[in-house]
Amino acid sequence: MRTGAFLFSALSLVVGCSEVEVDPQGGGGQGGSGGSGGQGAGGSDYVPFPQSCTPSEVRGACDGESFQKCGNGTLDSCEICWTVDDGPEQCDTITEACDLTPTATCQALGYQSGETICSPACGHDIRDCDSCLGSPSQLACARPRLDGFDVMDIEIATNGDEIAAAWFSFGKVLHFARFTKDLQLIADKPGCGTIDGGGPISLAPAPGGWVVAVGGVGESPQMQIIRLDAEGIELGAPRLVANATFPSLVARPGATPYLVYSSTAHAASPGDVVAELLDETGAATWQAVLPNDAFGEITAAGFADPGLLVALREAETASTTLLVAIDETGAVSPARDVGLTNEIVLAAAAPGRVAAVWRRDESQELQWLDGSGEDVGAPVTLAPRDEIVVSQQRAVTVSNGRAVVMLAEDMQKTLTMFHVEQDGSYSVEPYTLATEPQGIAWVAGTQLGGDPVFAWTTYSAGDPAGDRFVLGSVKR
Repeated sequence: MRTGAFLFSALSLVVGCSEVEVDPQGGGGQGGSGGSGGQGAGGSDYVPFPQSCTPSEVRGACDGESFQKCGNGTLDSCEICWTVDDGPEQCDTITEACDLTPTATCQALGYQSGETICSPACGHDIRDCDSCLGSPSQLACARPRLDGFDVMDIEIATNGDEIAAAWFSFGKVLHFARFTKDLQLIADKPGCGTIDGGGPISLAPAPGGWVVAVGGVGESPQMQIIRLDAEGIELGAPRLVANATFPSLVARPGATPYLVYSSTAHAASPGDVVAELLDETGAATWQAVLPNDAFGEITAAGFADPGLLVALREAETASTTLLVAIDETGAVSPARDVGLTNEIVLAAAAPGRVAAVWRRDESQELQWLDGSGEDVGAPVTLAPRDEIVVSQQRAVTVSNGRAVVMLAEDMQKTLTMFHVEQDGSYSVEPYTLATEPQGIAWVAGTQLGGDPVFAWTTYSAGDPAGDRFVLGSVKR
């Protein structure tokens, strides 16, 4: 779910790339179920994380142009100064978190278990810390050895046999990995080739492989539709779509996906919402342009079997959200006004049925919808809005008629799970799956064999040792 977050992170933050591989001084942590950690303090079997595709110098908090203190084995303190908008200079004294050896355990840093090492930036490497709490509904929790540095968007999908993940970094590097049902890493294809103008991404299975859509950013955004074989190898040249961004690929079981995106001259501006049915080459077999300019970042789409349902926010009337049904031939039905709703995600539930999770007023809700966008039953209030953050990350997947929702709460530091039946009741009481003391950056969800699977990442603002990539699965 990228509502309210993508444009800020893509356009406002400037960070450098760093080395991801860590030469441990104190040993790696234990891998969780599906993980591949080391053997603790000895570190003899520690498996280093892969390097970033665009490595650059790692500098500690007290490393300056004329001196370097990180790596001397001493916890140094130094004064840093800065100004904001040419205002008066402000200064503060900081101290290195560690130097060569860790000074805190995972538990002391707020995690459940695992072990830390000291990173080349003299910060604690927390990638081998356990964040999952081991609830009775938890099936697996894994921290695969992947380059999760500076992730700016992530999506996961399934072809019925495997789980695939695609993510995009601030270094404009597209990554693709495949996992088994129990979250074991099958293969990682980092690519290491940059994509010009790359932005928000989407991922869906297709006959014989996968499709990745990468939206453009800035002025004259260009979207790329990339076809991959079953192992993630690119098939031919990408399809390029001018003035296009915020793609949403909508999977259709055993068939090519739908594609919904914003057509606009600038990625930060409203645009027309376009829906397509893709063929096996990535081209459009039909195209439907929905009425009214809309905010692309707020647009969502879900499979309503056999058609799709699109949620969009009109630009001229920002208090109005519309649900628009499109059938399998591209015919567009009249829009339904559902008032002011925010942070919308949609998930296929059954033939002609969709689960919607959104924020209305001060509550996070789940609403079952039919294929035309009409309510099925009353809304289910999941939780109150977190008033501290602008928006909350969330993901929803539906398994055999039951919606399983992941919602980031407590200033994006707690992942709460909700299992909701179609009559609005809970099959289990809401519970915490994991806690991430640094805060969650992105979440995504899918389901394989009836088991909901979720991925999440954190963002450390410059130290790859703090950028976590975690997978978790739960009983439906």
